[in-house]
Amino acid sequence: MKRTIIIVATLIVASFLFSSLMLSGCGGGGSGKEGSKVVNNYLDNLEKKVAQWETKAQSSSFTLTDLAEMNKASVDDIGEGKRLQGSEVWNSDQQKRYDSLCSRFSKTLMEMSAKPSGQK
Repeated sequence: MKRTIIIVATLIVASFLFSSLMLSGCGGGGSGKEGSKVVNNYLDNLEKKVAQWETKAQSSSFTLTDLAEMNKASVDDIGEGKRLQGSEVWNSDQQKRYDSLCSRFSKTLMEMSAKPSGQK
């Protein structure tokens, strides 16, 4: 079971990073200063989620259920990012912020999947 979750987590991380790269290469905003407020709201919410998962990863109370929830959350967030990529203007700062959040999320997911449930 744990091995399956690690494999799924790895695939999710790869998908999340690929989405980040695609957004950076194809974002509509370019270097303009005005990005979409919808994108800012998405990034604010994503940052809150990433911070929550980072805190959870550092605690000794996470479970395999938490890891599965994190995997599902990443799929949902990837979908929302892709939707916004096609419909909203992203400026370069928003793209950089998204890339940074994707990296933090991916690192946290890999850390959680690499250690036994309930251990620091």
